[in-house]
Amino acid sequence: MKKQDNELELRNKLMGLGESSVQKTYYPELLKKLKEIEKAEKNYHSIFENAIEGIFQTKINGEVLNINKSFYEIFSYNTEKEFLENVSSTYEIYKNKIDRDKLIEEIMKKKAISKYEVEILNKNGEVRWVSINAKLITDDNGEEIIEGSIIDITEEKKIKKELEMSRKKAETESRAKTLFLANMSHEIRTPLNGIVGNIELLKLTKTDLEQDEYIKNIDISIDNLVSIINDILDISKIEEGRYNIDNEKGNLKKIFYEVYDSFKNDMLKKNLTFEISVNDNIPSMLESDFTKIRQVLYNLISNSLKFTEKGYIKIKLNLLEITSKTTKVEIIVEDTGIGIIGDHKEIFNPFVQGDMSYTKKYKGAGLGLAICKKILDNLNGKIYFNSVPDKGTTFYVELTLNNIVNIVDTSNVIEKSERFQNEYEENKDIILVAEDNDIIRETFSILLKHKKYNVISVVNGKEAVEAYKKNKNIGLILMDIQMPIMNGIEATKEIKLLEEYQNNKINIIALTAYAMKEDREKIIKYGFDDYIVKPVKTEMLYEIVEKNMIYKKKS
Repeated sequence: MKKQDNELELRNKLMGLGESSVQKTYYPELLKKLKEIEKAEKNYHSIFENAIEGIFQTKINGEVLNINKSFYEIFSYNTEKEFLENVSSTYEIYKNKIDRDKLIEEIMKKKAISKYEVEILNKNGEVRWVSINAKLITDDNGEEIIEGSIIDITEEKKIKKELEMSRKKAETESRAKTLFLANMSHEIRTPLNGIVGNIELLKLTKTDLEQDEYIKNIDISIDNLVSIINDILDISKIEEGRYNIDNEKGNLKKIFYEVYDSFKNDMLKKNLTFEISVNDNIPSMLESDFTKIRQVLYNLISNSLKFTEKGYIKIKLNLLEITSKTTKVEIIVEDTGIGIIGDHKEIFNPFVQGDMSYTKKYKGAGLGLAICKKILDNLNGKIYFNSVPDKGTTFYVELTLNNIVNIVDTSNVIEKSERFQNEYEENKDIILVAEDNDIIRETFSILLKHKKYNVISVVNGKEAVEAYKKNKNIGLILMDIQMPIMNGIEATKEIKLLEEYQNNKINIIALTAYAMKEDREKIIKYGFDDYIVKPVKTEMLYEIVEKNMIYKKKS
């Protein structure tokens, strides 16, 4: 009804009242209200028609009651009339009948839906993604109708799909890279273990001074190669976000002295003065990832040792602050080396050394400082340095560790362990070596026999299981992971089942060339009691054997 018609109807109704005060009083007021209603109606209509979202009202059976311009444009129609001529019911707009039925079911059940995503078909038969908000209401006649809004999210869906595909591709490439690095580590470590083993055997023979020097040089080269392999694995894990922080209780001061002791001989060989300073006020027991802190300290000292030919290297552990919950410390590594030349900002990037022109003289992949920076970032610490070319460099590390309020006295635990150990005698002294590599198997056998152990050697997991069944005096099993016929994991599972059945306790040590932490965690989950990573040095082998050997109980 037009505005003039509304006013005429109102005037005629009031004229029926006659020339009264009612007519004179209410006509202007009612006319004003009518104009306000018409204005509001016009505003609502403008909002309805110009809304970015498609707005609709339909009956339960899909019959269209009201739609705006944005609604029919989503379906590629030019006018409301064109839409209604081609779409008799909104039931026809959905790509899949199941989606339509599910949508109606949700609305009827919940009375309202929000951001319901579904595929529709436009005029040209193209599939589009839309998001629907709708609710169930009752009109003046008591009939239930659905009203709501709809927006086209096709481009958003497309972008999400592309991002998801990119993410999956990146994850696939990351897994492939990780697998490649793990396999390369395995393939390098396995033959390297053969070299290390034979060097260890050579040390047991009579050698002259010249041969001893050659053996020493081979040892150094092997250590450098293993260090590079470990650094490459570490930096790849860090960059992929797989370098987890594992907090534990530990003695930072003790670790500091242990690392210091491990470098004494290297310093003597280069005639360098090596000094240590530790603040005694630092609490003995703290909580942090001490394995990674040890790695940072080791890398910094190794870096100084590499680039320092004369003078000194000093390491300091200072106390910066103690609160009720934390202890903040400072680690300083100072040297009189060549200093850092060039862009100081680049020094913490992978594969960068202090001066790339020195790369031929100073060996290494240039990963040590990059690993330090990444580790300290993960530990919420920081690292910085001062350096003067040809004068030396000083690295500073600031780190906050958690305090330990209650420290458990473990002396009783140690005593109990010793008493338990004394209940056994050393007559269960056979070690079973399961290893398919002939060189490694023979090397382990000779090294263990040199320590007066009896050794049984087998070449696969199946033979290991059979050997365990037949011999009750096996006190330890060294089990390679990858073997033909039956691998080490399957063999370990079978032996652990037999262990319970026969009441014959046995420790099984995994011999693995896989050095990544997640690989080691899997090894323990598979039932192994401990593991040793190839290449295996003699001291390491003897230590792991003594730690895990099961002795036969006294009768």
